[in-house]
Amino acid sequence: MRKISVLIILIFMMCNCYSSKHISTFSANHVELGMSKQNFIFKYGKPFNQETQYNKENQLEEKIFYKKELNSGGWYAVTTCFTFQNSQLIKQKSLKRDECFKIANAISNFSNNHINPQ
Repeated sequence: MRKISVLIILIFMMCNCYSSKHISTFSANHVELGMSKQNFIFKYGKPFNQETQYNKENQLEEKIFYKKELNSGGWYAVTTCFTFQNSQLIKQKSLKRDECFKIANAISNFSNNHINPQ
């Protein structure tokens, strides 16, 4: 009974985590260069990470990072960096695309190994 309960919980988690995003929020909304950092964060939410430094021209340069999960024939986490100089957006760059953990495979492996052991 415990094994079936665990399987039900895994299926429930998979259903709750489902998202049909096929395109990045940043692509769909056409990020505009020149946007203020304050308006950008208001529109897209708080970043998961940030870096701050002064560049060679002694201008404040801030980089903020967002990670979004997308489905493009498989689940991916895409990390995008936005660079601001003096609080104005000057650059957008996708840095990393990581394949996400496949929940369906985990459920299949769990059921094969624990519910119907060989």
